[in-house]
Amino acid sequence: MRRHVLKKEYENFPGVQFKKVLLPDEYTKNEDRELEYLTKTYSIPNDRIDTRCDREHLIAWIKEKVTTYLEKGNNVVFMDKGFGVNVTILDTEKMLDFYLNSKLQVGLCIINRSLKKVLDVSPEENNYAFFIRDI
Repeated sequence: MRRHVLKKEYENFPGVQFKKVLLPDEYTKNEDRELEYLTKTYSIPNDRIDTRCDREHLIAWIKEKVTTYLEKGNNVVFMDKGFGVNVTILDTEKMLDFYLNSKLQVGLCIINRSLKKVLDVSPEENNYAFFIRDI
């Protein structure tokens, strides 16, 4: 049921062309390894920002960090609610504006299959951490 809801959500998502909601066996070994590394180990982030900053400043910071890695035509996977949603980027700015402003908690985890990178912005105890990893 949740897969169907995500499919509908991403079919109407501005700035992307929906491809599919991925099944667990549709990730590469390297993608699986890097996602597991980010979630199960303490890794040192590439950058951080204090959690006390306002939402608008946080969104601007995230855009600054990830925009260069998310170009038009890139094949990416959004990690959302435990599922991977495969899309093609049509408009990076529209995509990021919609995604970052539609979530209750700001953050993101994206696999860029075109550039072979994992981008992750997630809350930690006192800050938001930005990770970029090669896959």
